[in-house]
Amino acid sequence: MEPFKEFINRDMIATLGRIFSRVSPEFDADTFVTVASNGLDKLELKQRVVQVAMHWMQRCRRPLICAVRHYSQVCIPAKIPNETV
Repeated sequence: MEPFKEFINRDMIATLGRIFSRVSPEFDADTFVTVASNGLDKLELKQRVVQVAMHWMQRCRRPLICAVRHYSQVCIPAKIPNETV
């Protein structure tokens, strides 16, 4: 079984970049993926999380608004059509 830190990889960062740019068209997903993925293989879990978060913040023009938009897309599950509540 691979270490948990391996789940924070270039593919996961690219997925985040696609989600972020979908809800914030001004978000530079390509640069985010490139810089946030740089040197991941040398980092432990906490360092990977910090690196991704720092580069995310650097690419948000208005970090608070950006955070709310992105959080709503990544962390709040989408409602499934025809789902009963």
